[in-house]
Amino acid sequence: MIDGVGCLSDPFPLTITFTDHEVFTSPAGSPGAANGGNNVFPALAVDNFGYVYTVWSDNQGVFLSSSSDLGSTWTAPVRVNSGSTMGNSNDVAAMQPTCTDGTTNCWAQWSVYMAESVNGHAGVPSFAQHTASDHFIHAGTICTNGTGCSNGDSRALADFFQVALDPEHRANIAFADDHLASPLCLQHSPGHCANNDPQTFRVAVPYFTYQLQPNKKIVATGLCAR
Repeated sequence: MIDGVGCLSDPFPLTITFTDHEVFTSPAGSPGAANGGNNVFPALAVDNFGYVYTVWSDNQGVFLSSSSDLGSTWTAPVRVNSGSTMGNSNDVAAMQPTCTDGTTNCWAQWSVYMAESVNGHAGVPSFAQHTASDHFIHAGTICTNGTGCSNGDSRALADFFQVALDPEHRANIAFADDHLASPLCLQHSPGHCANNDPQTFRVAVPYFTYQLQPNKKIVATGLCAR
């Protein structure tokens, strides 16, 4: 309201308090204890029914936990991604071994995946994993050590993934991709312009893809839509 002397005042001052609730602590000796649970960037979301969800990575797997009481208690973490992984993405020896043919063909090759659940708030939710990219988007390491990354470490791609659902509940995914040599390689790495040359100059470029069909278990229209 505006009071009599022209000053803006609030007759109902708002006080916000916060309470911390532990979601999960990585056990000693686990990848989460060694690498942290923030590789790369934990995320939090709330659905229309009031369930709270959080996801995080220990640099080998992605995990989800949910809460039905506004974050006071949480379900046991469930691994979201299926299949084997190559281990710590910062490990040059594992991610970028020396290939006998002098290329990057034996390096770790990264693709974009989407994991979808229609019962994410269940005690043991289930996931369907889909490959979203039609080619590998990056080879070698992805450094997640922030300012601790050296000049020789690749930080490409790690920060640049976004996913959103359209009105039909189809996933729309934007991602960065540097699997091809940059057109500027003739200037920056003359003589090294092959796509699988480890010395090739690369620049991450944006790509976009979307889910062609929504999950058949999701109702997007009518009285039951959410």
